[in-house]
Amino acid sequence: MAEQDTGQDGQYFHPDGAFSSPMTINPQSVAEILSAVERINYGDNARRVTPEAIADPGKLVHPETAHGFELASKAAAAAPIIASEALSQEDKTIYPLTLGHREVYEIYPVVEGISKFLHAVWNPLGNLFDKVVDRFTSPFTSNLHYLGLSIWKLTERFKKSKNPREDFVNELKNLYEIMNGEHEVNKSPKKNVAKIIRDFARIRLNPQNVINSRTRENFPILSEILPYFLSPTGKVFKGKNSIPQATPEILRGLHAFLLKQGINNLPPISEVQEDWIRRLIMRIPAIQGKLERVETELPNILEAIYELTPSNGKEFEEALMGLARTIYQRKTNGIKGIQIFDGLNPFRRH
Repeated sequence: MAEQDTGQDGQYFHPDGAFSSPMTINPQSVAEILSAVERINYGDNARRVTPEAIADPGKLVHPETAHGFELASKAAAAAPIIASEALSQEDKTIYPLTLGHREVYEIYPVVEGISKFLHAVWNPLGNLFDKVVDRFTSPFTSNLHYLGLSIWKLTERFKKSKNPREDFVNELKNLYEIMNGEHEVNKSPKKNVAKIIRDFARIRLNPQNVINSRTRENFPILSEILPYFLSPTGKVFKGKNSIPQATPEILRGLHAFLLKQGINNLPPISEVQEDWIRRLIMRIPAIQGKLERVETELPNILEAIYELTPSNGKEFEEALMGLARTIYQRKTNGIKGIQIFDGLNPFRRH
């Protein structure tokens, strides 16, 4: 293996395309986030994500089941696009990759078979089919580019921070107080939550523009994370009212996490008046159970994210961009499918 080259800006990158992360990342934290989300959505039927499956990339990129292969193939198609967008922010000679019909065919051989059949029948018809697939993938490409941009911005935030973990907790404390009505003329927690969601949705719509400066100033880290989970229409989880209806559970979950972090000077949780929608959905056992699980699992998710937040922002930025550069180089060198992940272990401890 070629000797490790830190390259431009100290990025951890091997000329031969291998990668070794200097970061110390606990796979247990990643597994806990994924498992907690599963428990919120599916309750007792949730699948448990094991740390072993996270720590050993071979179990992820060489799965034995067809479903696992499809998931790994989707990740292999998405990773170079995300990486190229992040790298293009610093290196203008790198043009962001796109998700096209070739990548779709790597994931879905059946669709590729249709394309080959149409090309055999009449080549222009096959070309037309390929263009339709390209058009279908365009929104997914935009979403992946946004994720790449957000990752780059987040690494820049971490790099400039003296203590990213402390900043993360302080932003959550600020978020709790604003949602709780401490700093707003509007004392309704539900309306405050709805306003914050709208602000993050606007950031999602205009990631490159300097808008909602107050939101970005209050939440420089969260403003690069939360907007990604909002669709371009501003809807969240199939409806823009979904998150505000969970305001009581969100406040209690945030409060529990902050107390665990030793933040004791918190204002008491404001009473949230129930409207008819809240009273109605609380009569549905499945939704009531899901809301209860939000309150229970939110502190676990935040604790796991806290553990993943780097204590050394500069090292984190170098390692993550090094991983991005390795994936991008493999893609441009013609490596296809899940082989793009071979030998990569971003969770290696040094």
